[in-house]
This record gives sequence, C-alpha cells and structure tokens, in this order.
Amino acid sequence: MYCWQLYNGNKKQLTVVDAADPNASNWMRYVNCARHWREQNLVAYQYRGQIYYRTVKIIPRFTELMVFYGSEYANSLNINLGSYNAPEHYTDMCK
Repeated sequence: MYCWQLYNGNKKQLTVVDAADPNASNWMRYVNCARHWREQNLVAYQYRGQIYYRTVKIIPRFTELMVFYGSEYANSLNINLGSYNAPEHYTDMCK
C-alpha cells in the first residue's frame, strides 16, 4: 500500500496521495513505519511547515526505509504507541 492522508493544522483531511504507480511517485513510496523505535533508520521532522527525513544510521542499498514517529506526532495521528510495540518509557522520553 502506497497511500498517505494529508491533514491541515485543524486535523481536517486535505487530500490523499496515491503513489501506487511507480512512474508517478518518488522514493517516499518506500518509507514505512518501523515496528519499534530501534528499527528506524530515518527520522521525520517538520521545518517551516514542511516534513523532512534524515538518516540516523547508514542505510545499505536495498534496505527498507523505516521511520518511527514520536509520541506527539503519533497522538496527532491517533496512533497508540502502547500497542505500537514501544518500550514503556519511550513515550516519556519524547515529551
């Protein structure tokens, strides 16, 4: 599945990005959610209203791109970090 829902600051859905066609998409279609914060090799951050990704370790060729979202972002997406296989103290570290 290569699909993202984009929301504005009021949590109102703006649009849906469908990247199923590899000819009409870019590398972002290969960014997936890590099952655990230790599995991540990318970090997402917001700067001046834009979302950026940066690497947190060397990513060998043909390795899956994995990002783990912190508690604030997960809460805005209604993701329960407790069921997201995070250590109990992880949500406290992100506050």
